Amino acid sequence: FEGCWIEQYNFGGFPGSHDYPQFLRRMNSLGHCVGASLWPKEQFDERSLFLEITSAIAQMENWMVWVNDLMSFYKEFDDE
Repeated sequence: FEGCWIEQYNFGGFPGSHDYPQFLRRMNSLGHCVGASLWPKEQFDERSLFLEITSAIAQMENWMVWVNDLMSFYKEFDDE
């Protein structure tokens, strides 16, 4: 939600703020949501495995946004 709020102003960051694009990408990504969906409750008890699950999601979240971008890249362009 916060990433969409920022993007509505079409601000790309100040000159020299090299981390801004990555920051905005993380704000709009769903890597943590995707990561959370990888653990079916029938197989993984989140109460007993909470530390392991959250640590694994933290490790995966950073690259999941890029995999998602690659898999949905075609949606960014019109077929006109």
